[in-house]
Amino acid sequence: MKLTARNVENGIVSLHNTGEIRLGDRPADKGAAEALLGPGCYTRKVLFDLKNTSFIDSAGVGWIVRFHKLCEQSGGMLVLHSPQPAIVAILRLLHMDRFLHIVDDEAAARAMAGAEAPAR
Repeated sequence: MKLTARNVENGIVSLHNTGEIRLGDRPADKGAAEALLGPGCYTRKVLFDLKNTSFIDSAGVGWIVRFHKLCEQSGGMLVLHSPQPAIVAILRLLHMDRFLHIVDDEAAARAMAGAEAPAR
C-alpha cells in the first residue's frame, strides 16, 4: 500500500492508494492515516481514492473500518470512491457497503462530503 494525500479545501482531504491493502502493509500500523494526514485527521472529511487499489484483504478491510469509525466518532467522514469491481465485490460480500460510504467516482465523493467540484 502506498498512500499519498493532498488538501482539497475547507477541512477536506483527498487520500490516494496505489497497490494492495493487505496484512504486512501499513494497515497493520493503525496510525498510518494520522502519520500522513496529521493530528486531527479524523475530524476531517477524507475522500479515499481506491482507483489504483488492486486488492484488499481482511486486514485492509479492518483498517478501513477502523478509519471510518474514528472519523464518525470525531465528527469527520470517510468516503471511499472509484473502487475497482473486485474491491466493490469484496466489500459487498462482507456487507461493508451497508455502513461505509462507497461511491463510484470523485465527483460523487465530493458531493457526499459537501465539497465544490474542481474548476475546469
